[in-house]
Amino acid sequence: MDLGAWDFERDGVVPLDGEWEFYWKSAPGKSITSNPITKQYVRMPGSWNEFLADGKTIGETGYAEYRLRLILPTGERRLAFSIPDLDTAYILMIDGERICSGGTFGTGADASKPEWIPRVCDYSTRGGAVEVALFISNFHHRRGGPANSMAFGLEEDIRLFREKSIAFEMFLFGSILVMSLYHLGIYLLRRKDPSPLFFSMFGLCIGVRGLVTGNYYLMHIWPSLPWEILAKVTFGSIYISPAFFTMFMHSLFPDEFDRRVVRVFQVSAILLTAVVVFTQALVFTHALRVFQLLLVSCGVYALYVLIKAALRGREGAVVFIAGFIFLFTAMVNDLLHNNQVIQTAYLTSFGLYFFILSQAMLLSMRFSRAFREVETLLEEKGELEDTNLVLESLSFLDDLTAIPNRRRFSEFINTEWRRSARNQSTMALLMIDIDFFKLFNDNYGHRAGDEALQKVATTLQEALKRPGDFVARYGGEEFVVVLPDTDVQGALVIAEAMRREIEELGIVHRYSGISDRLTISLGVAGMQAERDSSPRVLIEAADAALYRAKQAGRNRVEV
Repeated sequence: MDLGAWDFERDGVVPLDGEWEFYWKSAPGKSITSNPITKQYVRMPGSWNEFLADGKTIGETGYAEYRLRLILPTGERRLAFSIPDLDTAYILMIDGERICSGGTFGTGADASKPEWIPRVCDYSTRGGAVEVALFISNFHHRRGGPANSMAFGLEEDIRLFREKSIAFEMFLFGSILVMSLYHLGIYLLRRKDPSPLFFSMFGLCIGVRGLVTGNYYLMHIWPSLPWEILAKVTFGSIYISPAFFTMFMHSLFPDEFDRRVVRVFQVSAILLTAVVVFTQALVFTHALRVFQLLLVSCGVYALYVLIKAALRGREGAVVFIAGFIFLFTAMVNDLLHNNQVIQTAYLTSFGLYFFILSQAMLLSMRFSRAFREVETLLEEKGELEDTNLVLESLSFLDDLTAIPNRRRFSEFINTEWRRSARNQSTMALLMIDIDFFKLFNDNYGHRAGDEALQKVATTLQEALKRPGDFVARYGGEEFVVVLPDTDVQGALVIAEAMRREIEELGIVHRYSGISDRLTISLGVAGMQAERDSSPRVLIEAADAALYRAKQAGRNRVEV
């Protein structure tokens, strides 16, 4: 590769893609010229699985040397190689000098130790022609050789590019982690709806995969993590993800997403994950082909479900489609990139990020709708409470006189009786009856009778000056007055004032046996309330006093 005219300061980093020499079963220290190793020319990047040696397909396991002659511009420079994850161990040499390695290169499974850690390998040069030799061994993965591009350039440019790449991956991982935990929190607070849980698990699976692909940042945090465990996390996290995704889809669109299809994807994902858990990497990495078929099937069916849901007017279906297209496109890209059909990068985490944004928008739409419904319900609840208060008030009021009725009197006197018993205070009661009211009704008519009752009720109510005093219609032409914290003498004064004010109303009653005006008779009783007694005692005493007032000629007060 002639880079003699390449200006690294101006043109930047150059990918070392293209044609390389390939020597099957060549190892460091083994002279190519003295050993009959067939030279081939192959394109980089690319796995060696389908290469031929002695007329036979090589397969995934073995070791080989890739060689490239570089012509560099003259001048002393500090350059560097960006080495991606190579399957699965390598040594990089320049002009026979070892400058970088990953894992342990070996000519057999016992000697070779795999590793996935992208590296920046520094190299100082004065220019001219150099011989680059890359030795790779693989006995643990379904694919052998360099599946991803190497890059070459100024050390500072290479490191800057790597740092930006790591920063971007951490941004995506952090965003996915936060949103996944957020949805998990939503589920823990409201377990009736399982969709946030499934979405959280799906997001965590893809998020974890972002740590174990690309720059493999997990290996920088935990460099002693065995490669076999790393591979299990890499493949297991992606193999189980369709199960959570299909459950998430079904929970959102149960009428469109067939439960039987969910079961198929669940079982398939669990079986693939079990293969990862119970077998070695050389076995479970071959299951990737099955997973890719499962992934495509899941994506196509999900898109069909979403289109059907959108046509049926399901809430959020259109927004969901937009986000899903990003995610599914990214997954297809990873599938093609992994199979070396295209040379891009792993983009599933990036696609999931946009998918999460669409879910956040959908979640906001749902919350807005829920808040609107809550506000509507609260308004309706307030109206119902107001109505109930009105109804309750009406149930305690006499329709004709608009003062409390007998039901309200019973409630009030029981409450006041208990309070008086606690305070050991005296309580008085007035029983009131309109004299000869039946004759008034019979001769003046019910309309005049109703008006008379209203005037009497109003007068009795206005005669009470304290907020705690209470008047109610007891029934027919009878009224009752409760006087808390009042003795008999105080009650007599109030009763006499009421009798006088009613008479002074001047309501004509020519059929009364005692006067030509409407009059009332009152019975007064008072006593100290006791805990083990009932207000019924006070009511009966006041009623007996009223009976005596009537017997004594009416229009009077009796105790």
